[in-house]
Amino acid sequence: MINLVKRSRFIVLLVLALPLAGCDPKCWPLCSSSTSGITDDATTTTTASTTDTTTTTTTTTTTAASCTSSTTSTASITAITLTKPNGGESYEQIGGGNVPIRWAKSGTGAVIVELYRSGIFYYRIADENDGYKQYANGMDWSPQMNIQANTEYKIKLSAPNDCTVTDTSDSYFTMSIDG
Repeated sequence: MINLVKRSRFIVLLVLALPLAGCDPKCWPLCSSSTSGITDDATTTTTASTTDTTTTTTTTTTTAASCTSSTTSTASITAITLTKPNGGESYEQIGGGNVPIRWAKSGTGAVIVELYRSGIFYYRIADENDGYKQYANGMDWSPQMNIQANTEYKIKLSAPNDCTVTDTSDSYFTMSIDG
């Protein structure tokens, strides 16, 4: 009976926690949020604890983030490799000049370009509708002043037609305020 009560508490906590984490309980565990808790290895971790007078039980569930490709994309990208910034670079460009983002790709169409800070999604630089900003092998990005100076930035590239086609900076690069 005590185990049944503990399980019931856990289920209630889980159902209450999912909407707070941005997940619809109907689609769990396949839900994800691009702005909260997605790390470089694309996992989401949910922790729930229950306590009674004699026992504390903590359950941690780790699920892979969902992968959603655009069904309306005109892109046909089959491979992509980020070449710059790939780690170790330092840019004094916030509020000033451009950060060169370069890649090699197989196929045609615009690339989704995202900025990660300390392994967590931070800012979408470009998506499949921003092809006019991109060259065949890259783009020049002018970071706005709301981008914070930090030593732990990475760029992630994705194909809009196939979300399994990605590449991320091998290590961190630095961005600081221009001047």
